[in-house]
Amino acid sequence: MTTKEIIFEKALILFAANGYTATSIRNICSEVGIKESSFYNHYKSKDMLLDAIFESFNNALLSKALSDEQLDLLTTQFTLKEMLLNGLKQYIGIWENPTASQMWFVVSMEQYRNSKAGHIVIDESKRRILRTAYTFELFQKKGKMKQGDPLTLANLYSFSIRSLHLDYGLKKLYNNDPEQSWKSMQEVCNLFCNHWEL
Repeated sequence: MTTKEIIFEKALILFAANGYTATSIRNICSEVGIKESSFYNHYKSKDMLLDAIFESFNNALLSKALSDEQLDLLTTQFTLKEMLLNGLKQYIGIWENPTASQMWFVVSMEQYRNSKAGHIVIDESKRRILRTAYTFELFQKKGKMKQGDPLTLANLYSFSIRSLHLDYGLKKLYNNDPEQSWKSMQEVCNLFCNHWEL
């Protein structure tokens, strides 16, 4: 790893554990094992380092987004329940990846203080809901789901799952048995599919 990559990695760990504001450049340099003056060879400021974390997190989210063509194929190959359950497994997978979960914590903490973090959360929520609505629309067109307003159904489903997803992450962070949250997510999925799947 390059020094810049190590700075990024150590800062991410510190920001996730202690918060951005409570972490100083001195703290970061101490963890990396470099002088403070060396930090500025790689990042002009702590804010620029935080921006790099935001950018990396946002790029990771966008890289997982499915295209219209991929969704069309998947909604042909799978049932509604299979598709949603697979989505749930991928969604909680973020908590199994230390780097991804640390980025999530940093963005979550900063969303009320930093507009860049706030917009990442808003944009990702909007993107997820619109993609879910499009998925439901495809299932309806293929006669695999009952008719209903796709956007309303996407909001109903997505926000229920999102709250349980956050609950799962907090319980995992504090070693407080996230399994019940995972079961609840599956139950919401099953209840939704039992009513809407054809």
